[in-house]
Amino acid sequence: MKLAKARIRELGEQLDAHRKRVQAQQPGLTLTGLYNVLEALRSGSELTEKDKLIHDRGLVSVLRQLHDDLDAAVCAAYGWPAALGDADILTRLVALNAQRHAEESQGIIHWLRPDYQTQSRSPRQGTLALTAKPTAAPKPVKPTGPSPSPSASAPPSRPCTKRKPLPPPPPPP
Repeated sequence: MKLAKARIRELGEQLDAHRKRVQAQQPGLTLTGLYNVLEALRSGSELTEKDKLIHDRGLVSVLRQLHDDLDAAVCAAYGWPAALGDADILTRLVALNAQRHAEESQGIIHWLRPDYQTQSRSPRQGTLALTAKPTAAPKPVKPTGPSPSPSASAPPSRPCTKRKPLPPPPPPP
């Protein structure tokens, strides 16, 4: 599993470096533009002239390969085949979530970064013993003083920028 995590981390860093490098070299390119072209490639849509320009300048084929490699590494880490469709991935993730929920209900926690997330190396999480019974909610207190005018809670009828400025506060006595 450590090798899988290291590979995923390496690919994530390559992906991040690629996007930053492309955007630094081509300041007009946006991540939205790059990923719109990537999606068009994946869907088999014909690229417009603008898309072709983004594809060439943004090295979208490299971006695609990095994402494909990252997807394959994540699937391998889960022990899944690399060619799963979105629906199959979602089904497997929902099942994994249900499994984790059942384990956590029993106090079994799978820490992602135990050195940072736990104070002990115990595989089970401690429970909190509650001894005091909950008390009833306090009774609401009636506000004192004048009630606000109905217009005080109404939304402003014009932008705040056109309101008259408040007068300065009176000097202290």
